Amino acid sequence: MAPPTSASARPLSLPLTVPLSCHRSHLLPAPNARLLTRRRVALAPTRPGATLLSSLSDAREEEEDESGFYEEDEQQEFEDEEEQGYDGENEELVEVGYVSGAHGVRGDVLVTPRTDFPELRLATPGTRWLRARAAGKQQVREFELVRGRAHTGKKSWIVSFDGVNNLDEARQIVGSAVLVKARDRPEIEDDEFYSLDLVGMRVIVKDTGKLVGTVGQVFNFGGGDLLQVIMGSSEGTAVDPDSENQDSISSREHVWIPFAEDIVPDVDMASREMRITPPKGLLELNSRSDKRSKKERRAMVRSGRTGKGFNVV
Repeated sequence: MAPPTSASARPLSLPLTVPLSCHRSHLLPAPNARLLTRRRVALAPTRPGATLLSSLSDAREEEEDESGFYEEDEQQEFEDEEEQGYDGENEELVEVGYVSGAHGVRGDVLVTPRTDFPELRLATPGTRWLRARAAGKQQVREFELVRGRAHTGKKSWIVSFDGVNNLDEARQIVGSAVLVKARDRPEIEDDEFYSLDLVGMRVIVKDTGKLVGTVGQVFNFGGGDLLQVIMGSSEGTAVDPDSENQDSISSREHVWIPFAEDIVPDVDMASREMRITPPKGLLELNSRSDKRSKKERRAMVRSGRTGKGFNVV
């Protein structure tokens, strides 16, 4: 997620849209660049093993069920390899995609991008790392990306790694995250943020100083980026980004807050706090504990749809 020196933003308007449900099929954000006006949020660097903001585990399970490629005995051979290729204590890695399936019989794999620069990350030859998980343990291996190309008509890329030469070897890496070094990530401007950097930040009502909760995850449901705020929690107690069970985060009492300038005017990375100015009724409207019917809540959302958004990579 070496990168370009700058990235251009493609502004889109962000209506005040709050999802009324969080079905697992909705959890995978659009794989291409997500740009909202004014402020950008790029995919963030993460320590090796950290889980990105979309529920990739859910997406991988669906891919595995359909393809049958993620066979436990074959994957175990890959997971038993020693970690190699980077200093896990001193280097951070960025997840730029994940291997969603095998393609053909010559070792090619399908990679779903999690980067705004898929051609750079998935088609440019060079070193990548693949991370797999088994029994709660992370295994990271170094691979050389030989070539890659966009899969015509699909939201994925066909990638060839050196040493992965047949279907069986390709199956062994299905489900793995594709990583690059965090130090290679593109520079961002002062009013731009990496999305994972937002996770764990305290959310406070600007006018009253009241703590709403902590950012648990960031989603994009097609209308713009939304902060999932775990209510009543403070930083360090609400969210474990390395947790394998992202469903447990989604099931906690939370509210959805659009990441728009007029709703989230202040983001202080130094203090790990963001101050919000929510429209009247927003926090009550989309809370999991809201007792109003879906029809009533949809009507309220339509009547309050306003505001300009941020730029998100």
